[in-house]
Amino acid sequence: MRKAISTFTLLFGLTAGSALAETLNNESIITLVKADVGEDAIVAKIKQSPGQYEISVQDLIRLKKANVPNRVITVMIEATSIKPSVTNLATSTDSRDPMIPHPPGVYILTDRSEAARMVAITPTTSRQTKSGGFWSYALTGGILSMSFKAIIPGVRARTQSTQPKPIFYFYFEQNGQPVSSMFAMSDIITDPTAFALVRFEVKKDHREKKVGKYNITGVKSGLAEKDRLPFTYSLLRPGVFEVIPVRDLMPGEYGFVIDQAASSASNIAGVSRFNTKVFDFSVKDPSAP
Repeated sequence: MRKAISTFTLLFGLTAGSALAETLNNESIITLVKADVGEDAIVAKIKQSPGQYEISVQDLIRLKKANVPNRVITVMIEATSIKPSVTNLATSTDSRDPMIPHPPGVYILTDRSEAARMVAITPTTSRQTKSGGFWSYALTGGILSMSFKAIIPGVRARTQSTQPKPIFYFYFEQNGQPVSSMFAMSDIITDPTAFALVRFEVKKDHREKKVGKYNITGVKSGLAEKDRLPFTYSLLRPGVFEVIPVRDLMPGEYGFVIDQAASSASNIAGVSRFNTKVFDFSVKDPSAP
């Protein structure tokens, strides 16, 4: 009877402790074994609780001498060797600590207070372009350029910031491996230099930005240097960068765009098929309602 009561007390304590994010360790497991908690129950507890286990040769010998079952020791070893994945990182996507693993993507820090959190910027895909200056191009025989503009659906980004100089974090790796699908349509991108920070012009039902021009000398794709907003970046750890605009951003619509200049088209169709992902965001006037 006394053993049953002590076992109940132990399990109750562990259950209540889980609400406080209790972390299991070798001593916890030995205590459970000594309390005659069943092997299946201990394994289940290990799988659903955070743990910090010591698994050196000497630690394993000590666990065995304490009569910890082989299956329990095996699960402890497996729990220690599990690497973070997108699935088990779900609870860390909004952590303000950039050193905590996050799924690949671009994140913006909501503010600079202790209550700040990261918000993932869901990319918007631009699949359309429109031309401008056609008549000037035609009447001058191609001396004056005809421009091409990428079209971003909607007049406002879903992600908004009241900070004139937002802080961004770029995560380019997942489990130590480069990823591409979150950023580009094909090529693997590994650092922020592949992006340009731009301000979009807001029209009736969309946002747009010039991405190329065409005249008698040929076609030129990519953002003009004057349209690029400078930013600094620093490597925090492999695959993770902190990115900050050099100057304050005025209220308006912005985005990080894959730089197309590196893949200049050889004909006009190259620009008209402009297709990229834009990590768009708005900068709001903090005094506006």
